[in-house]
Amino acid sequence: LQSVVKEVHPELCFAVWNGGVAMAHAKKTAAGRAERERLIEMWRPGLHASLRTRWTRAEVARDDINDALAALWTAERIAAATAERIPSDPAPRDAVGLPMQMWA
Repeated sequence: LQSVVKEVHPELCFAVWNGGVAMAHAKKTAAGRAERERLIEMWRPGLHASLRTRWTRAEVARDDINDALAALWTAERIAAATAERIPSDPAPRDAVGLPMQMWA
């Protein structure tokens, strides 16, 4: 199913989204949330705030919303054939021969 199922990691997505530079602050800190939410707001103004009003912090942590939106950003890039495959070819293979790679 690797042709349709893609693996992503939010911090890798955010780093690519941030021009190839890793986020400077941990995602659970105020500064870390702010730098991630700045990217989200530029991409989809008002989306994070809208999602925050739908679920309480007890139901969904703020950094989980940010991580899900980073995965969505990457999913859109995969659909548009603009996402990056990391590593690019040739990808190392696991014990059963599947390529080990992530997308961002």
